[in-house]
Amino acid sequence: MLPSGNDCYDLYFFGEGQVQNNPRHTNIIGYEGDHPMFFQFFTILSQSSTQTRIYRDQREVAKLDWTAGTHLGMLTIGRRQVHMGQLLTNTSVRSFNLSTDGTTFEWRRTQTHDYELYSPGNRRIATYSRVTYQTRWGACHGLFRYSFKSQDALLLEALISLCLNRWIDMNNSL
Repeated sequence: MLPSGNDCYDLYFFGEGQVQNNPRHTNIIGYEGDHPMFFQFFTILSQSSTQTRIYRDQREVAKLDWTAGTHLGMLTIGRRQVHMGQLLTNTSVRSFNLSTDGTTFEWRRTQTHDYELYSPGNRRIATYSRVTYQTRWGACHGLFRYSFKSQDALLLEALISLCLNRWIDMNNSL
């Protein structure tokens, strides 16, 4: 786990009922310093399509269009559209290339089924842990702790790739 303190920021994952631990349908709340952070992953299921819309501060910033409801499809961030698999390069770890400059980041799953995010140079910059405890916003089921600041693209793409990693691991598929 990253050390807590001034150089780390915490985002808490929330969900209720059947979607409590569903990575495709969750609210993420926290602060980066004094700046409040709010993300929402909201999945719309229909007979013909499944789409996860991703909001930051109530503004849509990305969407995931799933193939056949549960399989990887297309990711749209702004005008950029790529296959979801590009955020999950499958080697011994799952990596993604940052859209702004192509830097490769790696998600590694731990033995305790948590996740750690590494930047180039093998430096751990974020962790995700399944937790169950009360916060001032209610009962949370996950904690994302990160040590990078003011990198909007990295934070968004790290959260999206974490969602995809968790979804794949929950469903034992790629």
